[in-house]
Amino acid sequence: MGTVTSLTAYGALLACTSGFVISKLGASLSCALCMMMCGITTLLYTITLHYNFYSFVACRLITGIFVGLHIPIHLEIFSRWVPQCERVSLMAFIYNGLSVGVMVVHPFCGLIAFKWGWPMIFYTTGSISIIMAFLLLTLLKNSPSEDKSISKKELVYILNGLEIKNSTKKVVNPYRKIATSLPVWALCIANFVHMSGICFLADCLPWYIKDITGKNIKDVGFITAIPNTVSMVMVLFTGFLLQYWKNNSNIPPTQMSKIIMASGFIIEMFLFLAITLVSDFITIMLILIAMRFITPLNSLNIQLIVINIAPGHTGMIAGIAEFCSQLAAILTQTIIGFLTANRSMEEWNRCFILIAGICAFSTVIFTLFGSNEAQEWALAPSSNHKDDRYSPGSYIKTITE
Repeated sequence: MGTVTSLTAYGALLACTSGFVISKLGASLSCALCMMMCGITTLLYTITLHYNFYSFVACRLITGIFVGLHIPIHLEIFSRWVPQCERVSLMAFIYNGLSVGVMVVHPFCGLIAFKWGWPMIFYTTGSISIIMAFLLLTLLKNSPSEDKSISKKELVYILNGLEIKNSTKKVVNPYRKIATSLPVWALCIANFVHMSGICFLADCLPWYIKDITGKNIKDVGFITAIPNTVSMVMVLFTGFLLQYWKNNSNIPPTQMSKIIMASGFIIEMFLFLAITLVSDFITIMLILIAMRFITPLNSLNIQLIVINIAPGHTGMIAGIAEFCSQLAAILTQTIIGFLTANRSMEEWNRCFILIAGICAFSTVIFTLFGSNEAQEWALAPSSNHKDDRYSPGSYIKTITE
């Protein structure tokens, strides 16, 4: 079962190709294609599982590939549609839909399975995904300048709030400069470490709760939902807090991001170490809830850096970051499973010390090499965004005339 459920994570490792996909198809078509393919493979799950297990495995891998592309594509759309002054709060609001979706879909799927059988779950969700794909093709444009229904006033407002002005040209990603950029490497390490902690709280936490309480799986499910519910609420609060701080502070963006990242990792480090020192279940739950108060800080900070660090190449950077996320998920589950072979408290404590150690390591790396400002290579003429027709002054003037 574990291997089957992790197949999507292995497929999602191909998220690193998102920059290439977006440069060829554009963000709008890429997003619709992902929704369409996820819907089709979901519809095929029950059929392939009934007739040929290896076909089912292939469907799971294909689903993972397109799920992995989703977040990079969304961030690419964000970078072209959302002004800086509203970016953090809107990102928090929209990505909170992931948590709301889980809360809505799980009970809904249980009801469907009870009334019509579990295969109907996949037919229903797959069909919804395909319908959404057609809606995206109709409603979503690559950039505001391609949307004929947008008013001139709104278009000027959006473009004035972006680091670059949208170009209709294909994006040319500077692969070599991205691969040798220290801020990009610092971002990747920070995202890898952050997702390692998230993976424990999302995927490995049920194992831990079951081992320390001895409760059955139904009770464990309700218990582990508490920290995740806290996180859902905190994402919105954190988004508006960071947006207010960003708009009303004189602290440079990079310095602010380093403060947020270091604070988040250091607090997480001490909380993971604190778990090793206590044995009372209530205290452990309070520590886990405190972690979920903190994790949205770095989640939103990392997503913001992905957009800001290389305007015009967000899809490429987001794909690399998503690759690190999926790699972290796979390695965290594998390593924790290996280190907790006997499921003892001593083994779990070693895992917590390991996570605390990599949090400290990531704090040092990002503090030294991290950045939240556009890199010079991202604004170079070769990126097709310095065309005179799309320079800040001339483009806005053309629209308002």
